[in-house]
Amino acid sequence: MDQIRIDVPDNAGRIIDRLYDAGFEAYVVGGCVRDALMGRTAHDWDICTSADPQQVCRVFSDVPVIRTGIQHGTVTVLMEQTGYEVTTFRTDGDYSDGRHPDSVHFVTRLQEDLGRRDFTINAMAYNDKTGLVDLYGGAEDLRDRRIRCVGDPMARFSEDVLRIMRAVRFAAVLDFDIEETTGQAVHACIPSINKVSAERITTELRKMVCGVRFPALAAEFTDLFVEIIPEFAPCVGFDQRSIWHCYDVWEHILATLASCSPEADEITRLALLFHDIGKPYVVTETPDGHRHFRGHGKKGMELTDQILRRLKFDNRSREEICQLVLYHDDTRYITRKGLRRLLSKVGATQLQRLLLIHEADMRAQEPEMIQTQLEAFDDVKTMLRELLSSGEKLTLKALAIHGEDLKALGFCSGEGMGRTLTHLLDMVIDEDLPNEKEPLTAEALAFGRSQGLI
Repeated sequence: MDQIRIDVPDNAGRIIDRLYDAGFEAYVVGGCVRDALMGRTAHDWDICTSADPQQVCRVFSDVPVIRTGIQHGTVTVLMEQTGYEVTTFRTDGDYSDGRHPDSVHFVTRLQEDLGRRDFTINAMAYNDKTGLVDLYGGAEDLRDRRIRCVGDPMARFSEDVLRIMRAVRFAAVLDFDIEETTGQAVHACIPSINKVSAERITTELRKMVCGVRFPALAAEFTDLFVEIIPEFAPCVGFDQRSIWHCYDVWEHILATLASCSPEADEITRLALLFHDIGKPYVVTETPDGHRHFRGHGKKGMELTDQILRRLKFDNRSREEICQLVLYHDDTRYITRKGLRRLLSKVGATQLQRLLLIHEADMRAQEPEMIQTQLEAFDDVKTMLRELLSSGEKLTLKALAIHGEDLKALGFCSGEGMGRTLTHLLDMVIDEDLPNEKEPLTAEALAFGRSQGLI
């Protein structure tokens, strides 16, 4: 018994106390114990108990109880509008589909319940009466920053192959290593990852890519990422043969993720993961052996769209990531006019993401070649700050003249009005005209007459 004390929320403590008073064991368990021991904020305080679901319902007959997953032993007890999942100690039957147990069996011993869990750091339980119950060395693994399976890792991964992605995700997010035997089992079980739904793979990928250790783990488990996303296979070991690059394409992708700013959000990091995926597909080579990758942004966007559709990404995320991949090289040596045009095209949020991507991209190139680029890039960031602080909107909607104004001037064709408004917006973006009604009206009349639109 460990003397470690965890501050369990009052309502979770009351649930545990009531179950004990009724003659049952009860503990907080799993992720909340792990997070509390790490000094992190635990959001979900799950409880396990020797009481079966019907007994839990009887103990809490005076408060709302939702039969969340009663067939698996779980009900949700509502205490002061907060739900706490209460699950009966259980063991699992066979996993014939490699994902879900065919059956569950309720048991009365905590030890049996903890033995079925995935990783040691998730297989700890606690209450104030007993203290920390740590049968598999989870607290030691936390101290040593290690992901290790409970028992035989091959057995754990064979039960549920999603656990191999969870191992990488926990290691990435917590900045842990994966214990050697567990890591070997990850590699061995990768061919079975096709048993996992696209949605679950996506959920894990989106979490892990934000982890500080993700680039190192993606290098260690390249075979996992190639299995999930076969389009990466040509990138692995693909020599760029360029004075600008000291890495192959896959190494460069991971180096950009390692060098990206802490400000980078999930969408930016996912775009970095895919930004150069198109290079091996468009490569050309000069007689002296140097390689060029013209059009790799467009090809990368097409591949990324294909991949994200297959992985069932939501439409907004898919569109934003694809747009970033398409334009990721467009901030290189960009002028003020070019920056304004790009802002009009993608919007402020996406443009800021593009600059984060570009800076990470540069930092992952040949060190001797990038210093001058980085110094020049400081000017681009200054231009962007000035542009955004001005509050100027570079969109058709923000023009000081609209379709009704053109109609009053004698424009009758919808297509002609659209062409004229686009022309006016281009002039405002290029700072050839102020966004004011009088000069825009004069230019609209001149353009319309020259094009035969009025």
